[in-house]
Amino acid sequence: MKVKAKEAFKQIDSKNYVKKFWGDGHDLYKVAVVVGGRTEVLVEFMKEEPRLSESIGESTDD
Repeated sequence: MKVKAKEAFKQIDSKNYVKKFWGDGHDLYKVAVVVGGRTEVLVEFMKEEPRLSESIGESTDD
């Protein structure tokens, strides 16, 4: 189930779900919920720290 949680975090990153909320002044957390069968549930949280270049719009002005 841990592998599935890692896959979920990769999907969150690849689809840039978190990026649209950067810069609004709130802490951001990625959450992966994996359900296996009737009784197995894995929930993992990961705090997202935006990279400086992305949080300022990746400006390349000289």
